[in-house]
Amino acid sequence: MNDIFNPKRQHKSIIEWQASLDKFLDELSKHLGMPLKKCSYFIEEQFEGEASYGCNVDFKGVLSKPLQIELCGILCFTVNWDERVNIGAFLLYYQEGLRLTPNADDESVVYIPRELDAWGKASIQIGEGDEWSQYDTPERWKKIGGSTS
Repeated sequence: MNDIFNPKRQHKSIIEWQASLDKFLDELSKHLGMPLKKCSYFIEEQFEGEASYGCNVDFKGVLSKPLQIELCGILCFTVNWDERVNIGAFLLYYQEGLRLTPNADDESVVYIPRELDAWGKASIQIGEGDEWSQYDTPERWKKIGGSTS
């Protein structure tokens, strides 16, 4: 995890990107104080000369069994080569399969940035163009341990 915010071009295999995302997910799990299960990966193919790159892992965890509340999320790694790296997690909450939204707005989502030495403070982010409203159920997170690329 050394130098995670270094935007210098690096070519990694799919397995190496998955391992990096797994480490970030383990950190996030500790930060939240709850176990998180991987559901699936999205790993872009890297092409020489492209200006940016991104990959992510979908995850979920149980916040409260008695209340039937689960947390589903997307941990994202994006980089504009030779400029900036951004790492963060978008969190969505569900009760009995229905989405609980902050601010009673289906485009709202909780975001936690990965800062230099640890995960940062959560904040509410507002999506655009049905970015988050399409996830009114946790269907995206049903599959555990899958991989897409």
